[in-house]
Amino acid sequence: MPAPPTALIWSRLKGRLPIVELPVRYTLFDELARTIPLDANEQRFLAGYEQENAVAIGILPDTARVIHVLWMAAADSWLPAISTFSKTGSFLAADGLVIGHCDGGSEPCSDCKETVIIGDDYHVMTTDTVHICECDSNFSEIPGTCEHYVQWREGNIGDHGVHLSDTQRRDLDR
Repeated sequence: MPAPPTALIWSRLKGRLPIVELPVRYTLFDELARTIPLDANEQRFLAGYEQENAVAIGILPDTARVIHVLWMAAADSWLPAISTFSKTGSFLAADGLVIGHCDGGSEPCSDCKETVIIGDDYHVMTTDTVHICECDSNFSEIPGTCEHYVQWREGNIGDHGVHLSDTQRRDLDR
């Protein structure tokens, strides 16, 4: 069975999505608040026509020039992304909002916390705070082998999608 026309997908999807209240803060492995299930066509539509396992959160409030849809792609956790569309539903961009250094939860002798914040002004800050050490045979940290640092990217959500800086890094004391 062929996929429905994009105008129909856009119309149905836009009609089901609530407006997202800003600011939004999401931490990796957090429970999601309210999500909207998506069918396969909607998932491909949000991801730029590549199949994703995803759920929608909603539409960001400023819809004067373009429409930004906040959604979550499935991985080891839900990963936030923004898809940008013209007012008529033409796909413009799909942008992930995570750095991606934190994977699959904690490993022995390590900890990683990933956070994404979208501010009232559409400023985006994404961080990975990492603590990683070598382990001995009992899975205890080996002193002197640990790294503790934060990585971040920041930028803005605009008419052509999300524009984030290159990843920055700063060592932290622990």
